[in-house]
Amino acid sequence: MAEDEGGSAPLQLIDSRGEFSSRLEEFAAALGGPDQADETLLIVSALGVKGSGKSSLLNDVFGTSFGVGKAFNATKGTKGVWIQASAHSNKPLAVMDTQGSDGRGADMEKVNRIATFTLCFSDVLVFSLWYADIGRYEAAGYGLVRTVFQEYLKLFGEERRRTMLMFVVHDHDDGTSLESVKQILETDLKSLWQQALKPAESESLQLGDLFDLEFVSLPHPRHRQTEYEKKIGDVRSRFCDESSPSYALKDMFTKMVPINALHTYPAVTWRDLARGVEVENPTRRNLVAAYRCDVAYHTQYSTASKQLNKWKADVEGGKVVRGFGAQASQLIESRIDEYEDATSMHANSQARAKKGGELNTFLKSSITSLFQKQMQLLQTQALIQFKDLLLNSVVTGGGRNSTGSKEVVLDSFSKKAEECSVAALHLSFHSYKETLKDTLTSYAQQFEDSPTVQLSAMQRYERRAQRPIRRQPNANIGLNLTGALRPRGFGNFQLVTGYSDGPLVMNFSVCNDADAAEQEGQGSVPLFRLQPTLHYDLDL
Repeated sequence: MAEDEGGSAPLQLIDSRGEFSSRLEEFAAALGGPDQADETLLIVSALGVKGSGKSSLLNDVFGTSFGVGKAFNATKGTKGVWIQASAHSNKPLAVMDTQGSDGRGADMEKVNRIATFTLCFSDVLVFSLWYADIGRYEAAGYGLVRTVFQEYLKLFGEERRRTMLMFVVHDHDDGTSLESVKQILETDLKSLWQQALKPAESESLQLGDLFDLEFVSLPHPRHRQTEYEKKIGDVRSRFCDESSPSYALKDMFTKMVPINALHTYPAVTWRDLARGVEVENPTRRNLVAAYRCDVAYHTQYSTASKQLNKWKADVEGGKVVRGFGAQASQLIESRIDEYEDATSMHANSQARAKKGGELNTFLKSSITSLFQKQMQLLQTQALIQFKDLLLNSVVTGGGRNSTGSKEVVLDSFSKKAEECSVAALHLSFHSYKETLKDTLTSYAQQFEDSPTVQLSAMQRYERRAQRPIRRQPNANIGLNLTGALRPRGFGNFQLVTGYSDGPLVMNFSVCNDADAAEQEGQGSVPLFRLQPTLHYDLDL
């Protein structure tokens, strides 16, 4: 088959000579795109003997275009390993078509190596066989199944990672039920499991401890086309429809292969297999863990940096971040928690601890720096406030009450600094408060003898004194009481005296006009007379 450009056409990952393709990175880039580069790649691989219908099955289910040979033709068929993206999945899903066995020794060695290779990366293994070959050791490919069991125990037995084995039986047309086919295959598989060579630590494991077994039967695609297409649709939904109750690509089966690292791990694995070196899954896991933890680190680093840079801009602009302590503690907790969630599959990895430590150090140092700058900013603001209070105390004539002013300033500083304290990092403002207290005390002592400060205070006092005094409106109501004594024979003699108390006024006079009044015919004038007067004073 000719290879087309890009990742949408089949790519021969491993050729017939065992050479690994140099174009896998290009395929991965086309498969995921920039927005999905860090996502986990789902992989489904097909195994089976030559001519067992693997390629046709993958093409029908996943919309791929793998080359198809004639059934039962041992000289044709897939060579090496081919890979192509599924045309029916919304998630990044790669499908691998593998070379089938023909029962010969040299061929079986290569096929077993390919099977081991696919085990390292596949979420689901699809084993293709003909209904007529069930129970026939060579024709059904039971030897390959036993190899899968043995190699999987080496790779994943210790960590008990599960995977799905889906057996697809072709040309099931004799009317027997799928349940009867399932019982026969389960019996054969349990026998193969007992025959498989197991590491000492895995001898007690049962088949169901590591594998979820699924069985599907398909009718003849030409003789029963409608039924065949319906069955194919059911299988497709199990791989491409997440809402399907029987969805196969579950998280428990994932081998955690990132898309943009696809070209690295398979190449390393195949290189070791080709050299006859037994693949050590811990080494592969460490590579995956290192990559996954690095991606998680940079994701949280980027998210945290956006918030930290915003705070930094505010602080450098002379602003104190309101509620900084609580917000900073929340930032640390959320970033660390999300990192740990993203890397939980690598809980025992050194890479996880290393990158987690780097993230924690970055957050701690950045937040500590912002805290220190805000403490310095609050100290500066407090000193300015203290200076103003001292100057105002002189201008208003209240004296230089530095002790009271200091208490006011320190109280204000404490309230603002308390909001900046980061409990998660044990960052407290108390040492900064003590430093501020010493600074205020020193300044207060200098203030007492500072000519410049005194002159400034006097100038401000003078300006205030020169302002016109505003008169307050005033209104009074008063009572006048005037008394007169009029004796005879004193000539032109007059005496006037008076007394006042607030709005009350009393006047007294002595005069000699009594005769004049009588002479004018006005009648007798009394010797003593009182005359009250009410007055109203308005002062604007």
